[in-house]
Amino acid sequence: MKLPKILGRTVYFFGYPVFRVLIRGTTRAYVAIYSDDDTILLTKNWLGYQNKWRLPGGGVHKGEDVRVAVQRELEEEVGVVVAADALVLLTPEPIRARFHYDYYLFACRLDSKPVIAIDEREILDAEFIAKKALNKHYLSEESTAVLELLGWL
Repeated sequence: MKLPKILGRTVYFFGYPVFRVLIRGTTRAYVAIYSDDDTILLTKNWLGYQNKWRLPGGGVHKGEDVRVAVQRELEEEVGVVVAADALVLLTPEPIRARFHYDYYLFACRLDSKPVIAIDEREILDAEFIAKKALNKHYLSEESTAVLELLGWL
């Protein structure tokens, strides 16, 4: 097991109550990057429950536009740059997560799969997963929501 994975599990275990308080009331943004071959980019964070596949994305800074935030998070986490006009907002109103933060969902269809450059400070794994194999993966709340909006589940 890699050090970031062990460290992430340890920090998450002991910090879980603090993390929940810190993200309560915040706004987050996530993006579904998918390609013509019916695959979607999902990630696993080193901090948190590491068996869950998540969408790239994260916190929106105070005063930051959610579209800019999702572009920033996408580039930070997996090194993928997309134009603002390529992002389709799927949720004009934010969704309230079960841990009491709000999140927006975006989608972006690409003609070809981009090269993924994982930021190992945040991400353990990132891969394009086939639509037909999604039911075999443990998905986060926002991943399930976006897949339902896209009609993939």
